[in-house]
Amino acid sequence: MTQKKFLSAASVGQRYETGPKWVCQQMKKDPRFPRGIRFSGGMTRWNEDDLAAYDDLIINHASRN
Repeated sequence: MTQKKFLSAASVGQRYETGPKWVCQQMKKDPRFPRGIRFSGGMTRWNEDDLAAYDDLIINHASRN
């Protein structure tokens, strides 16, 4: 069993070549965007597998248009 990898808002922002603020804006704007998991007060992380699934969804949607 492989261990899940979780990313901070800053790391997610880097993944999409944006900033951490974009991550929160994207969650509000796009209901398909993965929700962060709050581990403790002020510490939210995103599952890397969920982000990869979102990428696949967006790429497949774009290729159909």
